Amino acid sequence: MPRHAFTLVELIVVLVIISAVAGLALPAYGSALARYRLDAAAYDLSRELDRAATHARATSTTVTIRFDTTNHVVGFDDLPERITAATSFAFDLRESPRDATFFSVDFSGTEDYQISGFGVPSSEGLIVLTNGGIERRIKVDAATGMSRVSR
Repeated sequence: MPRHAFTLVELIVVLVIISAVAGLALPAYGSALARYRLDAAAYDLSRELDRAATHARATSTTVTIRFDTTNHVVGFDDLPERITAATSFAFDLRESPRDATFFSVDFSGTEDYQISGFGVPSSEGLIVLTNGGIERRIKVDAATGMSRVSR
């Protein structure tokens, strides 16, 4: 007599195998998600820093950037916000999808810096972001005011 169904033991064995494979893949997924969020934070912040330098050059005005390392917020003064066109805005690193924190911010010993009307920052700087033990570095060039993300 031919069989037309699986036995309960066969179904349980398949479920155990699927659970084991999923259990092995879950930690890799978690670290990939942390890397994605950290990359999003680093590249978003880098774009805003570059936009601040470009805006300062285009309008011949000074843009002040304030790093609040306690609350993980970057404040941009005299830089129009993209949607509301407010004259200043804050960039929160902990908001989704970023979910990152400052490890360190150093602009020649200070956490704040200005970009002159020529698009040149007051000093070069290094910003280190972290998420889940992973770091991304954003280096701001003193000559051009442009930033670059590295691992």
